[in-house]
Amino acid sequence: MERKNTHNWLPGLASLLLGLMLPASAAEKFTEFEVQAVLLYNVTKFVKWPGSAFRAPDEPVTLCILGDDPFISSLGLLQGKPVRRRPIALRLLEENPTPEDRCHILFVGRSEEARFEPVLRGLGTAPVLTIASFEAFSAHGGVLSLIKNGKRVSLLINPQASRQAGLTVNSQLLELATVVGQAANGG
Repeated sequence: MERKNTHNWLPGLASLLLGLMLPASAAEKFTEFEVQAVLLYNVTKFVKWPGSAFRAPDEPVTLCILGDDPFISSLGLLQGKPVRRRPIALRLLEENPTPEDRCHILFVGRSEEARFEPVLRGLGTAPVLTIASFEAFSAHGGVLSLIKNGKRVSLLINPQASRQAGLTVNSQLLELATVVGQAANGG
């Protein structure tokens, strides 16, 4: 059984945070995908990677993108934005990532929906925050799904998947999200 999100103010928070990232004149013109990109960015602030995830203190947080999704065009907003004092660096992947690719965040595009499980298996226990915009992703081993419901964006999170990746997710994020996977069933 899933724990339902009782915080319907999350989309408003995402809009507010988007306004902080964009000039005031542009804040009124953002698209739903830009709101999702900012939401993704803000989610990363609630995640802590193990020290072993980075080779150097100044290594960027690498956001790898696999597949195609309308949302991807807005991820350019995140280039250079800081996450825990590290800038985000975007990288497009042409094939499934492996731990050697050193992705810290992996966004799996909707085009990979039918074959995302082998992608996740290939990462093993690498410290990668895996994110997609389709519901089955987090229910079947991905860490986070950003799901558009009408004009709202819901967060689905799989705490077991984040633990297996060695990621620490702040309890505030867990309170904002719908928990899926074994943790939602008491396991």
